[in-house]
Amino acid sequence: SEDWKVIASLLTNRTDVQCQHRWQKVLNPELIKGPWTKEEDQRVIELVQKYGAKRWSVIAKHLKGRIGKQCRERWHNHLNPEVKKTSWTEEEDRIIYQAHEK
Repeated sequence: SEDWKVIASLLTNRTDVQCQHRWQKVLNPELIKGPWTKEEDQRVIELVQKYGAKRWSVIAKHLKGRIGKQCRERWHNHLNPEVKKTSWTEEEDRIIYQAHEK
């Protein structure tokens, strides 16, 4: 059942939205929490090309067991070709350090 108001009424001090989020993000047995496959990565890339890098809940609907937050983090941390993934240089560290001092 997905009547979150009824489910929330069974608990003390939990809202229907809290119960729904707990199910969707933690308890749902269909949620995949493990490593991403090459096929999933390729699908995220294709879906970002189709929908853009902001419609994560729409993108997640095409990836069984994944939620929007996972797709967003996978894109921004691993797949986005515009994000530099090499080791930080001493020069980059120096620039950040100096900017932080100001």
